[in-house]
Amino acid sequence: MSIEDINVNYAVEYGAIVDQKYLPKRTSDALWRSPSNNMVKWDGLHVKIPKLSVNGGSTYRKTNDLGLGEIADYSNDWEDKVIRFARQWKTAVDPTTVKGTDAIVTMAKITDYHNAEDVVKEQDCYMYSTLFKEKQRINKEKVANGELKDANDGIYDKALDETNVLSVFDDMMTQMDESSVTGTRMLYTTPQIANMLKRAEYVNRSAGIDPSGNVHRAVNSIDDVTIVKVPSQFMRTDFDFSNGTKDKDGSKQIQMFMIVNGVQLAPQSYSYAGIQDKSPLTNGNYLYYESRLGDVFMLDNKASAYSVAITDREDSKPNPGGQNQGKQS
Repeated sequence: MSIEDINVNYAVEYGAIVDQKYLPKRTSDALWRSPSNNMVKWDGLHVKIPKLSVNGGSTYRKTNDLGLGEIADYSNDWEDKVIRFARQWKTAVDPTTVKGTDAIVTMAKITDYHNAEDVVKEQDCYMYSTLFKEKQRINKEKVANGELKDANDGIYDKALDETNVLSVFDDMMTQMDESSVTGTRMLYTTPQIANMLKRAEYVNRSAGIDPSGNVHRAVNSIDDVTIVKVPSQFMRTDFDFSNGTKDKDGSKQIQMFMIVNGVQLAPQSYSYAGIQDKSPLTNGNYLYYESRLGDVFMLDNKASAYSVAITDREDSKPNPGGQNQGKQS
């Protein structure tokens, strides 16, 4: 793969390097590698997601009855989704910085900082904010269809503190139990909430009955949940991705969310990665260009395997006598 082989698309080879070296640094890496991703079929800028439905259940069987009786209606359709997160990046490369002839190695060196900093942060922010928006979408659709009464089901809009974090955690666990959610539950939290839960875990292990006969309050089986700490600046309900990743006015802080990995689909791929040779149009520089596709979709019938606690952000509150100064992430 020589650098002289211009206008060659190295997307597959380059994507493998990125996937191995950079993407594991994402705090959301496990979610991007959802076990449900193998359900997806790519079709250009679209993906197709299977929708299996069976109408009809088991019925009483009569002895010596040879009739067919009721036959379940089985359908296996595909839902078409348009990829919403198509990204591109390009940069001019001084010929003096290009060493050797291996195009893939050269491209990896050129994009090292971009992948390690920008792409990792961008994909963390997109995963967490999109999961929240997908939960909102599904709730609203279920309310409209009469399948759900409350559009905020599984969404706790309150500031967590020492007095309520345990009850919200238990509510999330109970809601999933009632919905017969199976699989390993993961809890993604900001560092502040993780510290609260760590103290709660200590209380849980030390729980007992005091001299007055009252049982100390304890968190429900926190040892059974995998906790992942995420910088709070990545855990927001919305971001501006028009040029990199920036904070967005009106977004809320995601304090923590509980999820079973696989409730979401996270298809992603590099569609193009390559280097164009030096030319007058590039002032004698090489031109590197890449484009990648990816998105996050929540499966409608598994949305009960996601619960989230959000709150207003301290850095988004209006300043006395001034305009709202949202801190950029």
